Amino acid sequence: MIPPRPPGDSIPSPSARSRHGDGPLVGAAPCPWESTLPRAPRRGTARASRSRAHSPRAARWAAAFVLLAAWSSPAVAQDWEWAEGQTVQAVEWRGLRSLNQVDAQAMIATRAGEPFHADRLALDVGRLYRSGRFGPTPDGKPPVSVEVVQADEGSVRVIFEVNERPRVVDMEVSGFGDAIDQDELDKLITTREGALYDAFSLERDARAVREKLRDEGYAFAEVTPSVSTVEGGVRVALRVRPGPKVYVEEIIYEGAKQLDPSILLDAEGPDALEVKEREVFGFLEEGIYKPEAFERDLDRIARYYRSQGFLDARVYKEEERYSLDGEALTLVVRVEEGTRYTIRRVGVEGTRVIDGDRLLETLELKPGRPFLGEDLRKAVEKIRHVYGQRAYVHAVVDVDVEYDLERHMLDIVLRVTEGPKVRIEKIRIEGNDKTKEEVIRRELSFYPGEYFDADEVQASIGRLGRLRFFSDVRVDFAKGSQPGREDLILSVEEARTGSFVLGGGVSTSAGFFGNISLTQRNFDLFDPPTSWREFVEGRAFTGAGQSLTISAQPGRERSQYSVEFTEPYLFGYPIILGLEGAVRDRQREDWLERRRLLRVSLGYRLLPDLMLRATYRIERVRVTDVEFDAPSDVHEVTGTNYVGALRLSLTYNQNLVDRDFVLYGGYSVSVYYEYSGPELGSDFYFHRAGIEANWQTSVLSWPRHHKWVFALRGELGWQRELKPSDEIPIFERFFAGGPNSVRGFRFRTVGPRENGKPIGGNFLLIGTAEFSFPVFQDLLRGVLFADAGTVIPEYTPGPSPRLGRGVRDYFRDEIRVAAGFGLRIKVPFFPAPVQLDFAWPLQDKRDDDRQVFSFSVGFGF
Repeated sequence: MIPPRPPGDSIPSPSARSRHGDGPLVGAAPCPWESTLPRAPRRGTARASRSRAHSPRAARWAAAFVLLAAWSSPAVAQDWEWAEGQTVQAVEWRGLRSLNQVDAQAMIATRAGEPFHADRLALDVGRLYRSGRFGPTPDGKPPVSVEVVQADEGSVRVIFEVNERPRVVDMEVSGFGDAIDQDELDKLITTREGALYDAFSLERDARAVREKLRDEGYAFAEVTPSVSTVEGGVRVALRVRPGPKVYVEEIIYEGAKQLDPSILLDAEGPDALEVKEREVFGFLEEGIYKPEAFERDLDRIARYYRSQGFLDARVYKEEERYSLDGEALTLVVRVEEGTRYTIRRVGVEGTRVIDGDRLLETLELKPGRPFLGEDLRKAVEKIRHVYGQRAYVHAVVDVDVEYDLERHMLDIVLRVTEGPKVRIEKIRIEGNDKTKEEVIRRELSFYPGEYFDADEVQASIGRLGRLRFFSDVRVDFAKGSQPGREDLILSVEEARTGSFVLGGGVSTSAGFFGNISLTQRNFDLFDPPTSWREFVEGRAFTGAGQSLTISAQPGRERSQYSVEFTEPYLFGYPIILGLEGAVRDRQREDWLERRRLLRVSLGYRLLPDLMLRATYRIERVRVTDVEFDAPSDVHEVTGTNYVGALRLSLTYNQNLVDRDFVLYGGYSVSVYYEYSGPELGSDFYFHRAGIEANWQTSVLSWPRHHKWVFALRGELGWQRELKPSDEIPIFERFFAGGPNSVRGFRFRTVGPRENGKPIGGNFLLIGTAEFSFPVFQDLLRGVLFADAGTVIPEYTPGPSPRLGRGVRDYFRDEIRVAAGFGLRIKVPFFPAPVQLDFAWPLQDKRDDDRQVFSFSVGFGF
C-alpha cells in the first residue's frame, strides 16, 4: 500500500495533463466514475497538457482594488503635488449627520496648521473607508471624496465630502409563513436594528434567505429588500414570497442508451446525485427540487460518462414540466452520449529496474478495449504497487494521453519516474490515544533498517484490520537522517471497541432471550480507573489488546451466562491465553440440557498468520426432564455426565476486513483434533477431527467503499468412539439445519432420526456459497446464498453397520440442498447478529422439517 498525497490532481484529459505518483491514484476513487474527464477538443489531434488555476485570493484582492479605485478615483487619483508642503489652513467636512466633526477628525491624520502631504491624505481616505461609517449613495456617488483647494498663498483647504450610513431603526421580515423558522432566519440575516445600514449586507441577506428557501424546495422563492427613510435613520424590510414547495415526480433521461445515469442514485460522497424522485409520498425519499443542486447533478452525470470513455458526452436540462398547482415537477434531461473512445496503444516508459513490457502484461489497460477511468486508475496503482514491492515507494507515474478525435481513439503513455530506493529508518505510530504502541507494533511484519516492501505493509494493515480496533490505517513518510532513509508514519484512527448492552432478542432457533452484556475488544486488565469520570468515558481498562466479554442472556428455551477473557501476548511473547466460564441451559426436543463449562486455551503464533492452539475443556452436563418417548440415546445419558477433552488446532488466517467490518477478501483454514478420555476427567472415550475453511473475494466496490462480496464456506467433521461399547453421547454429536448451517430446514433436523426426532451423527459435511452486497450504506446488506450439507451416523469405508450401505450411497441419498436470499441488519452497540433469511429446499426428503423463513433479531430496550 503506497500512501496517497493530498488531493489536487485529476485524471488526464484532452485539455489537462495530470501527474500521478505519490498523489491520488488516477482518480483515486472507489467508484469508477469519480475520475473527472473533461470533453475532448472538437477537432484535430490533441495532446494532454497541464493547466494552472489562478489564486482565488489574488482574484479577490484584484476585485477589491478595482472597486476601491472606481469609487476613490476623484479623491486620490488627482494630482496633489502642487500642494505638497503647503500649510493646511483648514479641514472641512460635508455630509456629516449623526457623527460629530470631532469624531470624524479623529479618524484622519491630516491636521490644520500642519504641512500637507498627498500620501497622508490617501491613507486618510482608506481609514474612512475601513471605518464602516460611510457608504455609497443610491445614485452611485462614492462613500468618501476629497477636494484640495488653494486658500491664501502658501496654504490649502482640505474638504472631505462623506455619505454617512444611517442607522437601522426597524428591521422587518414578512411573508415567510412556515417555509422557514425564525431561528433559521436569525442565523441567515446579518442586518440588525441599531446597526449601521449597509446596502450590500441587505442584498446579501436577501440572497441568503432566497438560497435557503430554494434549497428547501421552494424553487420559485423570491425575497425583495426595501429601504425607507424615517426619523433617526432607515426602516429595512425583506418581503418573502416562498411560492409552492416543489418535489420531483420523475426524471427522464432522453438519449441515454449505452449507460444508465440513474446508477448514480445509489452512490455516496461527491458522486451521489442530490436531486432524486419522490418515493412513497415523501416517506422514503422527499424528492425536493433544488435547482443549483440539479445543475451539479448534471455535471456528475457528464463526469460519469467521460469516465466510461464517452469523452464528448454532453448532459443538460432540456425541459421542466410542472403540474397545474406548480408542486410536482418532471425533469427531462438530454444526454448526447457521442462515440465511446477506444484505446489504440498503451506504453510504459522510464522503467529501469522493471521490464516495462512485462509490466504492461499485468495491466487491465489493453489496446482495443473501451477506455475506462477505473482501468487507468488501477494501472497506475498497479505500477506503483509493483515498485513499492521493491522499495521504490516514491515512484511517480505521469499519464500522457493523445486523442485521435476523428477515429475516437486514445494513445496512453505511462511515464515512470522511479525515484530512490527507500530504507525504513524509524516506524512512528500516530493516532493511538487509547491503544498501546506495542499492540500495534507486534502486528507489523516490517521493521526499521529494512527496505520498504509494499506487500508486507499491506499484510500488516490487514492484520491490524482483523483486530477491529481501528476504523482506518494510513501510511505516510517523513525525511530520515540521510538520503534513501525515511521514517514510516503509521497513522491509525481508533474505533469504538467497548459496548454495554441492555437489550433482548428473538431467534427461530433460540426463542426469546434477554441480553445484558459488557464487551471490550481492546481490554487492559492492569489499567484501573483513577476516577469515576475516566471509567465512564471509556479511558480505563483499555488499550492492551486483550478482550473481555461478560454476558447474561436469560430466556425461555435457552439461557446463557458467560465470562470470556483473552490475552493475545502472554508476558510479551506471541502466546495466546484464553479463559472461559459458562452456564448454559437449553430446552431440547424432549429433555432439558444443563451445561457448566470451564475452558482454558494456549496458542502460539508460528508465523504472523499461523497459529497453533491447545484447548482443554471440562463440562458437567445434566440431562433432566426427559419425556418417555424421547430417543433411546437420551435415556442412556439421563442424569449427570462429565466431558473432559483436549483439542489441538492449527489455523492459518489471511482474512481481510474493511472499515465497516465486512469480511471482503482473503481466506482462512483451520484443522483440529480433539481427544476425550477418563484421564481428562471424562465419562466418555472418543476422539474427533475436522476442518473449517472460508474464502471470499470482493467483486466490486460500489457505492464508494461498500463492497460486493462472493464467499465460500465449508466445514467437515468426523468423530468416533474409542471403545466399541461406549457410544458418543447425543449432546456431543454433530447436528445440522437452521441458521448458520443448512437454511431451509429446521434447527438440528438435517440428519439421522429416531421416531421422527433428531439424534445427530458422527460425520458432518456443510458447504455454503454466498453473495452479499450493500443495500443501504453499512447498515443494511443483502445476500443470495446456496447451502448444502448433511449429517450421517458414522463414516466407514464400507457398508454402514447401522444402515447397511456405503457412505457414498448415503451422501447421495441424504444430502440436503437449499437456496434463498436474506438481509443483514447492523444494530449499533448490539453484538447479536441480526439476520433475516428466506430459503427453499432444492433437494430434501419426504419427512424433512422445512423452514422457509429463519431469523435472528436483536433490539434494545
